[in-house]
Amino acid sequence: MKEPDQKKTVLVVDDAPSNIQVVNSILKDHYKVRIATNGTKALEMVRVAPPPDLILLDVMMPGMDGYEVCTHLKTDPETKDIPVIFLTGQTDTEDETHGFEVGAVDYVHKPFSPAVVKARVNTHLVLRGVRQQLALQLLAIQKELETARQIQLSILPEVIPKIEGLDIAARYIPMSSVAGDFYDFIVVDEKHIGILVADVSGHGMPAALIASMLKIALAAQAPHAADPAQVLFGLNQALCGKFQQHYVTAAYMYLDMVKRTLTYAGAGHPPLLVWGKSSSGVRDVLENGFFLGKFKIATYSSVE
Repeated sequence: MKEPDQKKTVLVVDDAPSNIQVVNSILKDHYKVRIATNGTKALEMVRVAPPPDLILLDVMMPGMDGYEVCTHLKTDPETKDIPVIFLTGQTDTEDETHGFEVGAVDYVHKPFSPAVVKARVNTHLVLRGVRQQLALQLLAIQKELETARQIQLSILPEVIPKIEGLDIAARYIPMSSVAGDFYDFIVVDEKHIGILVADVSGHGMPAALIASMLKIALAAQAPHAADPAQVLFGLNQALCGKFQQHYVTAAYMYLDMVKRTLTYAGAGHPPLLVWGKSSSGVRDVLENGFFLGKFKIATYSSVE
């Protein structure tokens, strides 16, 4: 990476010595100026380390013209991000439009105005620096999200418990790379199981870390697995004061396959949907207390 006080490098591509002399005199006090007198030479020079930070490219040159050179630059992953400013004596709108279509960022018209040349070069170097900084920030965010995704996947159960007389299915499909959804089980024995479904507000690393806390807190509630209200109360006590800008909605159910009963308690979560042969279609069970992690005084109740 370049040092902050190091001069940026500008590659000037023009077949006319007089144009090169003028542009060089304008830029030499503020930038390192490199010269190419034709398109072929320019394509060779951009691959010499360090590559230029910006290219001033003449449109009309014998052999390979500026449009063709720019097209080559923009199709090469190594050079596609180098800003190209066309140098031209033409004023035709169609020509300028074509230049933008092949990837140029701006035009400087002949005869050259020193103030305009300096302003255009400085502007696009600043813009490139901003884009590079944003790209680095995006990369850091993507790495953080991938870490959060791995954390989240690692805390979800690898195997669905097998309970006699009960089929359990789970599928996790996040809307984005990392969401706050979580589920887990407390297996009491082959006839009794507790199931927690929860949703941490927000996304990314904070949600993944809170879900990890929730998993640890749930394990501590194993002695109370048969009492959904007590499980949610214990989870709330464990989470309160651990985070400021997030909360957790949850639903916990305990299934007793001996008595064939389901006991349920909720904490700000959508209602439980129940379907059974003895009931007329699907019915919802809404037994909700406050969401988890905010109010230590919150209490919860169970419904069977």
